Amino acid sequence: MNLQMLYLDASRFNGSIPRSIGNLSKLTHLSLGENHLKSKTFAFIQSKLPCMSALSNLEGLHLWDNNLSGSSPDSISNASKLRQLELAQNFFSGLIPNALGNLKSLQVFDVSTSKIRGSIRIEIGSLNNVIALDFYGNELSGSIPRKIRRLKNIQYVDFGGNKLQGPIPHGLCGLKRL
Repeated sequence: MNLQMLYLDASRFNGSIPRSIGNLSKLTHLSLGENHLKSKTFAFIQSKLPCMSALSNLEGLHLWDNNLSGSSPDSISNASKLRQLELAQNFFSGLIPNALGNLKSLQVFDVSTSKIRGSIRIEIGSLNNVIALDFYGNELSGSIPRKIRRLKNIQYVDFGGNKLQGPIPHGLCGLKRL
């Protein structure tokens, strides 16, 4: 099938995200935001399934405002062309995946109000193309990594509503586009 963009936002879907989406190998954008989708294992992204590797052309993944839970898997890094990853308003229980730093094309990362916990990964400093990071309203602790100063293209960042401590990194103030 040659389908490249699938937008099904606010369609009142419920249940799990079908694994058969992995058959849409030409898909560049998948948007299923504001539905009632549920997944405890984030199964459609797991690397043991062919789905994520088949979606090698995926540039935009929008799953905001659903009932997704569990931890966000490291296998998300299989989507090497991913530019937009919007997972806001879900119920994740885990940490920010280590593999996030492998998404070299990523421009927008939004996990606001998604119950993400733990510290902000140092790998975030390797997201050279990122222009927007939204971590608002989670359960993040620790400090903002100093490597954030490497994000030369960043225009928007929100760490509010967390349990962060320590000083604001000096390099953050030197980012010209922020």
